[in-house]
Amino acid sequence: MTDTEFAEAKKFWLMFQAKETFKAVHQGCLELVRSGLGKESPLYFPTIAGLICLYGKPFKNNKGVGKLPRDMVPKEQLSLHDQLIVIRDQLYAHSDASETVIAGTLHFGEVRAYRWPDDGGYYLEHLHIAPEFFSKFMAELARHMAEKTLYDLSENSLARTKQNKRDYGLGDRRSAMDDIETLFDLSGSVFDFSRVR
Repeated sequence: MTDTEFAEAKKFWLMFQAKETFKAVHQGCLELVRSGLGKESPLYFPTIAGLICLYGKPFKNNKGVGKLPRDMVPKEQLSLHDQLIVIRDQLYAHSDASETVIAGTLHFGEVRAYRWPDDGGYYLEHLHIAPEFFSKFMAELARHMAEKTLYDLSENSLARTKQNKRDYGLGDRRSAMDDIETLFDLSGSVFDFSRVR
């Protein structure tokens, strides 16, 4: 495999992973609202945290293929994207004891104490985002990103060559970067399952 073909294979892998991720986020956002799940449900916080973390995944470094560049995000949605990445990085995916995220009068990421005449204890303040945010804003952003990555996939010469000139037959194929040369071998040989772990 030439260096150019390997670069194309890496880009194909990254874009396909990203497209599937954004598609799942888009569908998840719409389903969140359709389901009627609200802030009072114990499933609400983990669901929204999962959607936001999943959205940010393609923008984080992936060993072997890199990450999606920020400039792929449509300019009109860049502010929303940046806010989602901050929420992901500082609240949902990571929480540093040395940093507090402050939004208005709320402090996120701190272990807080309360004391009432009959009660006392500790709690964490969670950022609960209204369900409408997910259907109106985040689903749209995820849909746009899925379309952009799909376009990049269709423009990827390696993907076009694989789709148009290779027939590996029926079955499932693993494509981690350590066996990508076998998967995208354009020499015409039959797929070698012995190289797949």
